[in-house]
Amino acid sequence: SAVGDSTPPETAFAVEGASGGFGGRLYAAAGSSAVLTAQDRAPAGGTPVGVAGTRYALDGAPEAAYAGPFELLGGLRRLSFHSVDLNGNPEAPKSAEVLVDTTPPALAFAVDAASFAIPGGFGTLAAEVTLTLSAFDAEAGLGRLEVSLDGQDQPAAFEPGAESAVARLTLTAGLHLIAFSAVDRLGQERATTLRAAVGDTQAPRTTLAVGNPSATLPGGTVLVGAQTPLTLSAEDFAESGAPSGAAATLYRFAPAAFATYATAFTAPGPD
Repeated sequence: SAVGDSTPPETAFAVEGASGGFGGRLYAAAGSSAVLTAQDRAPAGGTPVGVAGTRYALDGAPEAAYAGPFELLGGLRRLSFHSVDLNGNPEAPKSAEVLVDTTPPALAFAVDAASFAIPGGFGTLAAEVTLTLSAFDAEAGLGRLEVSLDGQDQPAAFEPGAESAVARLTLTAGLHLIAFSAVDRLGQERATTLRAAVGDTQAPRTTLAVGNPSATLPGGTVLVGAQTPLTLSAEDFAESGAPSGAAATLYRFAPAAFATYATAFTAPGPD
């Protein structure tokens, strides 16, 4: 005699996208989706009748019919799900949790000497400094750390899965380029580059160029017209290290206040 299907289906949960189990918890990267797969079963000698449908509830929301993969937003997501076959055999509800990590590691740097900002990094008057590079990832944890100094890879020891890691570089006098990147265990990356001007102890020098029409009088006084273009150019210098570059050039016609130089300008007429 035929054996009927009295066995409920079985539903499996999976993540579509970068994911991994770390420390007893399932993690998923930003943009991941939840996938539910149901398969009907039958007793020995029987024939499965097929799955009638799968239903699920996400984060305590009302239950809904599963129609295909759905996106998992950032944070801890709690999922319950079950299926029923065409004979009405219901599966006992199942549950799953996944922590969706949408943030790549954070990066920071610190210098053990007084420093000042320059475009793309920092400068310091010290002839030698220690640069500390730090990476942080409190969710999936760090998976890879890469550091290079002036195009040469540098040691960056850390424990995979750690929340934080530190790399230290000794910078001598000169202009340096540092590349620093960290990737979490889900493959999410953050990278940065830094310019470091070490040993810059001299001020920049600014030169004024006068266009036409103009004339130079005995004694060096320059006469200009109302439309004569005036141009400023600044060059930075360093004694033992590397120039950090001019941060800004300011000018004024007394008694007016100083203004930031951006492009050629003309002299104001007499009062």
